[in-house]
Amino acid sequence: MPPRIRPRDCTIPRLALRSLRIPRRTLIAAPNPDDGPLLTRRSDRALPPLPSSRKIWLKTLPVFISIITVSALAIFNYQKASSSIVNATLYALRTSETGKRELGEEIYFRDKFPWIWGEMNQLHGRIDVSFGVKGTRGKGMMKFKSIRRTRMGYFETQEWSLEMEDGRKLQLLDEGRADPFKNSALQAEQSAQNVPRRGFKSISTPRPNRFNRGQNLPLLESTTAAALERKRFTTPLRSGALGTKKGMTAMYEPETGRRFPCTVVQMDRVQVVAHKTRQRNGYFAVQVGSGWKHPSNVTRPLLGHYAESQVSPKRHLVEFKVQDESGLLGVGETIGASWFQEGQYIDARANSRGMGFAGGMKRHGFHGQPASHGVSLTHRSMGSAGQSQGGGSRVYPGKKMAGRMGGHQITTQNVKVVKVDDEKGLVVLRGSIPGPDGCLVKLSDAIKKPWPNVPENLLQAQPAADPVSATR
Repeated sequence: MPPRIRPRDCTIPRLALRSLRIPRRTLIAAPNPDDGPLLTRRSDRALPPLPSSRKIWLKTLPVFISIITVSALAIFNYQKASSSIVNATLYALRTSETGKRELGEEIYFRDKFPWIWGEMNQLHGRIDVSFGVKGTRGKGMMKFKSIRRTRMGYFETQEWSLEMEDGRKLQLLDEGRADPFKNSALQAEQSAQNVPRRGFKSISTPRPNRFNRGQNLPLLESTTAAALERKRFTTPLRSGALGTKKGMTAMYEPETGRRFPCTVVQMDRVQVVAHKTRQRNGYFAVQVGSGWKHPSNVTRPLLGHYAESQVSPKRHLVEFKVQDESGLLGVGETIGASWFQEGQYIDARANSRGMGFAGGMKRHGFHGQPASHGVSLTHRSMGSAGQSQGGGSRVYPGKKMAGRMGGHQITTQNVKVVKVDDEKGLVVLRGSIPGPDGCLVKLSDAIKKPWPNVPENLLQAQPAADPVSATR
């Protein structure tokens, strides 16, 4: 094995390096212009002087600026030529008697690419444009000038003239007709004053939208007024009443002797507390209270509300919407059991009996899983709650699942009134109504049956001669 050579053994002494310096090569001067053709290019020859790029920019900058200026003017002119102002004035000239007489029936722009002179500043209310026109009989220059004096005002035409080639200047506004460029609102005022006018009419009827709140526009279908109009035929003519469910009993039909179940509802000191009007609240309603509550258990704002109506504090307070102002009862009037007639139909609303947490079979009527083969300990379970991929790997809102059952308002419609006892305040209804015994029941005329023929003496509630005594 050859001996290993160390790097320090191969080093060159510093004195030897100083003696091995590379001599510098001098640069040869660049050739002069009169030295003849340059046949070879040596690496040690200096480069000739290059011309400066400033002179090139000075030559091309005016061309660039002129191109940008012409392009900008062409774009602005195209915007003017395609604006509604120029098109409207050209259309007005075609319908003008003077324009037809001087230029002919067919009137167009004079040039293939029309140039619009003047200013068109609608933001600051200044319009002063002029452009060339031609017809079958001659050519001319039309000028239109209009200003807006106030920020929210209308444009007023100051000049609308036509200058012919022979130097004649015709005033088109001196034809004895109204200004065709006025706003539609001003045109409506002129038409109301039987002033002959000439304007523009759209060939397509504007469609209503949620922002068209103005004059001579159709009623929006998403407004409160439109909603009240749609609900007019399903809103009762008169107010409802409040009662307490006392329990169930049975009665017999006198004709057939059949026994049928009944529900007894008692009305306890039902009074009119306040009104809701269309002008102040947006709808008509009667605020009705029932029962009694100790003043110490009522908040001061609500005590002031009862004191203003001169009514004792109520245990329950409910609103009943009515169709119009004729269904509003006097504040303080008492509504008794005779408010309803025997044989009429009513709608009963009450909160259903709360049954706590219930499974899917009891709450929604699910059939459950098979009772024998293929199921282990999940016979009453709900099953799948959603897809894995196709449904987005989530549970859809409103999915029927196990949860709290009952305790929400339920309406039983078309319940027949069997008997009325005005002295005891009892109203006997045929069949069952929602809610446990002692719950609050809202009674109102049935909306799916004809309105009852109530006598005139029953249209008004019983006046309260003196405030109902606040006794238990």
